[in-house]
Amino acid sequence: MFLCSAAIIEAKLIFGTQFSPLWDRYGWTFGESHRDVLTKLHAMGAKAVRIDFSWAGIEETRGKFTPRAQGGRLEDVLDWLRDHQMKAVLTLMMCPNYFNKYNTPMSLPDHPEDAYPIGKYLGSYLKHWNSVILGVEFWNQPSLTAFDEGGPRPDHYVQTLSHFYRGMKETPNSPKIIFGAPDSVAYLPGGDGKADFIGKSYTAAKKLSKRPWDIMAVHLYVPYGKPPTQKDSDHKSYWLLDHLRVLRKAMAKYKDRSPIYITEFGYTAHSNSALDGKPPAWFWGVSEKKQAKYTVQYLNTLRSKYPYVKAAFVFNEWEEGEVKSAKTNYDRAQFGYGILRFKDRATSKPIYAALKSWAKKHA
Repeated sequence: MFLCSAAIIEAKLIFGTQFSPLWDRYGWTFGESHRDVLTKLHAMGAKAVRIDFSWAGIEETRGKFTPRAQGGRLEDVLDWLRDHQMKAVLTLMMCPNYFNKYNTPMSLPDHPEDAYPIGKYLGSYLKHWNSVILGVEFWNQPSLTAFDEGGPRPDHYVQTLSHFYRGMKETPNSPKIIFGAPDSVAYLPGGDGKADFIGKSYTAAKKLSKRPWDIMAVHLYVPYGKPPTQKDSDHKSYWLLDHLRVLRKAMAKYKDRSPIYITEFGYTAHSNSALDGKPPAWFWGVSEKKQAKYTVQYLNTLRSKYPYVKAAFVFNEWEEGEVKSAKTNYDRAQFGYGILRFKDRATSKPIYAALKSWAKKHA
C-alpha cells in the first residue's frame, strides 16, 4: 500500500533541455551540428526541447512575415522532432527595433497592440506542428532589463501578452500560450517589479476579460551552487525551488489552475577560484560530479514535492565555449552550464550519463 501511494505522489514530468538551433554556432541551415546534438539529446532520454526564436527575424519589415525565416532552421528542427516523437516549447523574443523607442531587440514593443499581428501569423503558421509544440512562451525573462530595456514593467508585459494571445487564438486549436518566465519564482507581495513580477502580472490580468496565458512558467537557478532542497522558511525566498508552494497558493487565490513549466534551470560546472569581484549568485559553480548529482536531485524533488510542475528544461544543451579558456565571470558561468562538451560532443560530461539514467527510470 505504501509503495502504491508513493507512486501516485510522484507526478509525471516532461524532462527537456534548452536547444538553440538559430545561434550562429549551429550554422545558417539545418545540418550536421543540429542533427548530432538532437540525436544525443534524444538518446539521453530528453522528451522535449526549448527553442528560442526571433520575432525580428520573422517580421523584418512591419506587417510582412517571412515563412522559413533565418534559413528555415526552426521548421526543419520541428520536423525532426516530430519524426522522433519529441516535443518543443518555443520562446518568442527579440522585438523588431522599429517597434520600440530604444531601437533594440531586447525590449518589448512600445505599443502592446503591435504584438497582435505576429500572434495572428504564428497561430496560423505553427498549426502545422501542433503535435510537436507544447506551447509558445512569450518572451524570455521579462523581469530583467537585459531582456526588456524599459523594464521590469509587468503591467505593460501583460497588456502586450494579451494582444499576442488574442492574435494566436484567432486560429482554432493553435498552440497554448506560456507566460514569459521571469528569472525566479517572482511572487513576493509588496516587492518591486522584479521580485513580484508574477504578482503584479496577476493584478494587471484582472483588468482584462481573460487571463492571457494557458501555462505559468518560471526560471529557477538555485543560487551559489547549493542543493535544490533548501526550505523557503520565511515564504519570501523567491529564488528557491521551495517558493513554488507560495506561488501555487497565490495561483489558487487567482483561480488559476494552469500547470507550471520551469523553462530554464541548471547548475554551472566550473571552479569558483577563478571568479573575481562580487559575482552574481548564478555565476557560482560546482564540480562536474555535483552538477550531475544536483540536477537529478532537482528533477526528483519536482516529481515528489511539486506535482503541478509538468515540465522542466535543463540549461543548456551544449557548452558555448571551453570553461578553461573563459576570460570573464560571465563566460565561466555561461560555458559551464552545457550538457555536451564544447569541442568534443562525443565525450560526455557526468551530467549526460546521470540524466540518461534518470530518464530511463522516469521520463
